[in-house]
Parts: sequence; structure tokens; C-alpha cells
Amino acid sequence: MIELGFLKRYDSIKRLIDFGANGYFPLFEDIAMGSNFEEVRMTKAQRLKAKSLLKKISSHNNLEKQRVLFSTFEEIDQYIVARALVEMVEGKILDANPQLQ
Repeated sequence: MIELGFLKRYDSIKRLIDFGANGYFPLFEDIAMGSNFEEVRMTKAQRLKAKSLLKKISSHNNLEKQRVLFSTFEEIDQYIVARALVEMVEGKILDANPQLQ
């Protein structure tokens, strides 16, 4: 599970996680993640990169501004952010429903 505890104080990221828990991923709904998206584990370097990129995204409260910023990231960085958000959504869902573990 991704350790991004610093995000707890960022409401904009919390909203993205809440959206994801409800099946809506507004930042990356238009990009193709490939078939290996679920299978590949993130490395420590990718987790640090995700933390940095999510901090940039969290500086904007407007979803449209976040989406524009996300679209300016390189493809690999978009993948890293998407993977990090999916892991955080998964964690939220599992915390809310421990019987799923």
C-alpha cells in the first residue's frame, strides 16, 4: 500500500480519493493505462515521485485545474499518479469494508 500520509491534510486529494471510491476517476478517465496496470507494483522511487506530483496537484482546489495540470505530466508520470490514487482508493475501500480483505 502506498504511504502518503502527508495527503491527509489536503482536501483536494481527499475528494479525488472519495470520487475514486465511488468509481469515478476524473483526472485520468481519458487515458489508457494498459493491461499491466494492476499487476505492477510501484518502486520506492515511483512512490516518492507520486508524492511530489500529488503535492503539485493538491495545490489546486479546482478539479478542472487539476485535470489540466495532470494532462501536462509525461505519460509515465500520469501512470505513477494514477497508480498512487488507485492504491489510496483501494486502501479507503478496504478500511471501510474489512470483510473484503
